[in-house]
Amino acid sequence: MASEDISKRRKRKDFKSWYSEQAKKWDLDPNPDNPLHFYNYRAAYKAGVEPGPDGHWPSEFKKTGHPNRFVDDVDTKTNRPISPIALYRNKKRYERVVARAKKKESE
Repeated sequence: MASEDISKRRKRKDFKSWYSEQAKKWDLDPNPDNPLHFYNYRAAYKAGVEPGPDGHWPSEFKKTGHPNRFVDDVDTKTNRPISPIALYRNKKRYERVVARAKKKESE
């Protein structure tokens, strides 16, 4: 059990170091869990992916609410056509998260 705890701590430290480098390189918020990212950097790290030369991260790790999740009526995460309800839900999720973040900033 102790070796498992050490392994988890090492992985967390590795992720923090990796994310810190990415945040500096791509001018990201230093908090990987900032809800305004709308991106799962931890999953991207586990998958071993990084952004392309243009700084664009793979779409498969976009979270619900990501402003560019749906482009030209296609879900960029699944590469499938979207339904109007999916587009509506994504927009509402984005609005809720942004409103919460703004409220938190003003407190």
